[in-house]
Amino acid sequence: MKRLVIKVGTAVLTQGEELALQRMKNLVKLISILKNDKNLEVILVSSGAVGAGYTELKLDKTILANKQTLAAIGQPKLMKTYQEMFEEFGITVAQMLFIADDFDSRKRTKNAQNVMEILLENKILPIINENDVIATDELVFGDNDQLAAHVAYYFNADMLAILSDVDGYYNKNPREFADAILQKNV
Repeated sequence: MKRLVIKVGTAVLTQGEELALQRMKNLVKLISILKNDKNLEVILVSSGAVGAGYTELKLDKTILANKQTLAAIGQPKLMKTYQEMFEEFGITVAQMLFIADDFDSRKRTKNAQNVMEILLENKILPIINENDVIATDELVFGDNDQLAAHVAYYFNADMLAILSDVDGYYNKNPREFADAILQKNV
């Protein structure tokens, strides 16, 4: 069976200061089709905990303690939303939270791999996010694109799909550089 990791970012999951519920529903429907009709094992790497927390409490996200607080508020809100949406399609979800150190430890990596295999064997959808509540500057992945790459590697995925609000892969950040060039072939 083929294994697919899908990563979705905060910009896709939020709209203004709210969760983008219609986009989330579309994502849930897509994953349902991939799991049920296409018979794929799917792992979802989802950002959005800080953004979801910000919908409840407006704190300055540039301050680490505030960001961690927002993640603590937002992670259960995000998971509850996913859980309710996936239940409509008969899909049970599980949550796995990581920090960068987790993949530097053979024991923790093996434990996570064991859990992942059991979840997927039982048709459970793992939803993975960085553990922003305990992550500090030296323990973070930097962004969930890097986390998704680790997940794809360590959990033996056949493919990684990154869903984004950016049109494609650029030679540099198109939001910062007007001369950024879209790379059609990588």
